[in-house]
Amino acid sequence: MCRPAPEASGSNSFVATGACAFEQRQGATCVITDDDLLMKTVRPTANDGQLVIFVSVENYGSAIGRTQAEVVVGVENAQGLFRWATRQARVTESDEKSVKIAETHLTPVPPLKEQDVVVSGTLTCASSVTAPDAR
Repeated sequence: MCRPAPEASGSNSFVATGACAFEQRQGATCVITDDDLLMKTVRPTANDGQLVIFVSVENYGSAIGRTQAEVVVGVENAQGLFRWATRQARVTESDEKSVKIAETHLTPVPPLKEQDVVVSGTLTCASSVTAPDAR
C-alpha cells in the first residue's frame, strides 16, 4: 500500500517503519503562520496513489526546545484513503525551518485496521511561505 516511488537524494532523514515503511529525503512544502509551522510532502506510490506526510507544529518559534506536534501519514489510491496519525508527537525545533521528530507511534485512523506506523527523524522545509499577518 505504501510503496512510494524512489526519490532523489535530499537532506531529510525522516523514516517510517511498520505498516507503511518508507524513507523521506526530499524537503517539505511549508507554511509559517504567527505561531504554527505546517509541513507537507506528497509522493507518488507504486500503485498510482499518493503518499502524504503532514506535520503541524503548534506554537512554533515561541517555545524553546521541545514541543508537541500533529503528525499524519496518509496514502490515497483507488482503494481509498488510509491514514495513521497522532497529536502527541514530540518535536525539537532544529533551526528556522526544520524539526526533529522523536520516535513516535502513529495509530491507524478507522476504518483502517493495519498495524501502527513508527516515525522519526528530521524534516526540513524545501520551500516556505509566510502566511499574511504572520511573522
